[in-house]
Amino acid sequence: VADGVLISGLTEAEHRLLDAYEDDDYEPAIISVEVHATGVMRARAYVWAGATEPHDWDPEHFAEHDLPLFAEGCRTWRTSLDPADI
Repeated sequence: VADGVLISGLTEAEHRLLDAYEDDDYEPAIISVEVHATGVMRARAYVWAGATEPHDWDPEHFAEHDLPLFAEGCRTWRTSLDPADI
């Protein structure tokens, strides 16, 4: 179980970009998600394939301590891509 954000309406190019970004530590999967306003639905996700601990993901800690470096790394990665790669 994980809290998160469900993003819908992505284009095929955006899906390819996400596929290029996620590494072998994540497995693409179709999962059931509970959406508060609409109930349960199926959604595409990248599921962590490694070992986990009960408190691995803390979105507040990430936002406060890791987000700026993560965003810069994403920006650097994206600008390094050849459009033909996605």
